[in-house]
Amino acid sequence: MSEYLNTALEMLDEGWWVVPIHPNEKRPVVKWGELYDEGKFPTEEQVIQWWEAFPNSYVGIVTGELSGVLVVDCDNEEAEAYAMEVGLTQTPWVVQTKRGKHFYFKWPKNAGHIKTLTWSNADGVEWPRDVVKGLDRKAHKGIALVPPTPNYTRLSGSDWDDVPDYPVNNYGTQKPSNVVSFDDFKFGNLSLTHIQIKRGVVETTRDLVEKMGRKLMAGVGDNRHQMLVSLAGEYAAQGHTRESCETAMIEYVSEFFHDPHKVNKQEFQSVIDHAYAKEENKPKLEEQKPEASGFKPITTFDADRLAEEASNIKYFVDPIIPDTGTIMQVHGYSGHGKSMFIRHLLYAAAAGAPSFGPFDIRKKPRVLYLDFENSKQNISKFLTRSRRSFGDAEGRFMIWTPFIDDRMMNLKEDAGINNLQSWINFNKPEIVVIDTIRTAWSGLQENSAEEWGNINKLALTLRNAGMTVILVHHSNKPADGGRSGREAGSSNQLTVLETQIKVTQVYADKETADVKAGIYDGDIPRTPHTMLGTAPVRTPTERLQVCMELRYGKVREWSDAHEPVMYIAFLEDENTENVRVVSESTAKQRAIKAAQPWTNSEGVQMPPLSDAEIANKVGKPVSVVSDWTKHLRREHIESHVSNAKANS
Repeated sequence: MSEYLNTALEMLDEGWWVVPIHPNEKRPVVKWGELYDEGKFPTEEQVIQWWEAFPNSYVGIVTGELSGVLVVDCDNEEAEAYAMEVGLTQTPWVVQTKRGKHFYFKWPKNAGHIKTLTWSNADGVEWPRDVVKGLDRKAHKGIALVPPTPNYTRLSGSDWDDVPDYPVNNYGTQKPSNVVSFDDFKFGNLSLTHIQIKRGVVETTRDLVEKMGRKLMAGVGDNRHQMLVSLAGEYAAQGHTRESCETAMIEYVSEFFHDPHKVNKQEFQSVIDHAYAKEENKPKLEEQKPEASGFKPITTFDADRLAEEASNIKYFVDPIIPDTGTIMQVHGYSGHGKSMFIRHLLYAAAAGAPSFGPFDIRKKPRVLYLDFENSKQNISKFLTRSRRSFGDAEGRFMIWTPFIDDRMMNLKEDAGINNLQSWINFNKPEIVVIDTIRTAWSGLQENSAEEWGNINKLALTLRNAGMTVILVHHSNKPADGGRSGREAGSSNQLTVLETQIKVTQVYADKETADVKAGIYDGDIPRTPHTMLGTAPVRTPTERLQVCMELRYGKVREWSDAHEPVMYIAFLEDENTENVRVVSESTAKQRAIKAAQPWTNSEGVQMPPLSDAEIANKVGKPVSVVSDWTKHLRREHIESHVSNAKANS
């Protein structure tokens, strides 16, 4: 078997649409378009026949929705520079070609038709024209040559799972005019009737019929009656008359049903009566006219009050999780420990541990952890070890996972949202963790601002009900090596976040750090991997499991208690398998320790330092230190007074 045929069969087995390419003319040597248009893949026998007839043919993949791939083709350095500038090189799957590079992306979900375009036939809006030459997009029915074609070499060893979706956008330099005349733009005349939050039944069915290549048929699972029910419900909810609804249903049946004559007027009327009766029975909200009222602006008179309110904030985990609810994201590259960090932190909090590395635990929260990925064995081991390590969280740390509940929890669907609501109503958590966004919103188009808007809406609903919602997300891996990149997807995800923490693993070996997009210990002046993983921090029976950097990406309410960068390490005892989390102390932790009696190197107990002494020691203003230590000073005075009364 030739190398090319062997490659073609392997790629076909992986779900790529392959075709033999003439070695000199770079065109397919077989007719394949009709088969592709039917939505069919060539069989293994067919591929073998192709290469037996044309044994010297190179291997090409047909890009598009069937293969699930889109390729950005840069034929020169100028094209590559432009692609990099607009964000079309951010993928770990890159192939060196004879003239430039191919940048591979996954076909974006629910994107519809994406045209194959070249710099010469582009319109300048969707794809650049004239400004840069040699930049092509191989999308629907495009063809990309692959190794072992001569002069084609794979440049990276990343898994296909790590490849991001193609970011659908306009990449040309010519833009449609977006100039708005404020003389014409009046909110009073603004109409939002054209905006559809959810696609209508007709549009959805049209896509389905086009995808199946046939009309809806009775008795084959096409669920035709339910579609009529949905259409009638849509018309009733939008306030259309029954007559217009019946007309729409007749047109719908005529366009989409294989046998429209089998649906009679009696069935139409039955469905319509049911839909309109259901709509009429929904509770109506009373229309209320907004009352004209003034408001009291914030001025300098309010400064002291606001400062006092800020200082009185209570925390579950200080300073990142208040007990009044917040929205938080923890992101990091796959395998760097983002889930490990947040899961252990929240278990320790629920168990009432006093601290977790740089974070102080103030109250025990009730945590509902939605774990979409871990197995029974993994979860069992985590719970058993955490109970030994941090204490018994009892019923305050609750895990939902697919293997304990066969109800759907895809949060893109109404059924998933309803099931989540029932879990929350029953368990009454104070913190809800969704691990991960990608698995919870199955089929999420990460580059879609609209889809992130739905995630934000859910997060706000939970936050406004007093809960904290923590979203665990993945980072993009840089194509050029180095540390793991920013959070994947649209920047719209940052809109409602109040705290964002990026987790990056620290490695003792530079080569490993480069391969895994981590941080090399030797590149950090504090050498946290070495400092936290050796004596006296690590005992003789402990081993370093993982060392990670925690870095804030966004903090809406930044305070002096926040440390811009933190390093923590997980140490596991080789005998008991208990885990211990260690880190450098934060300025606040050092201040509180210094405000209490302490023992010097000679074993003599010394009095607490003054706030001025502590401020000089930790590098913070005296006023900040005084705010941190005032509860200790108050407790000391109350204890002194109590002792004096007892001795009098």
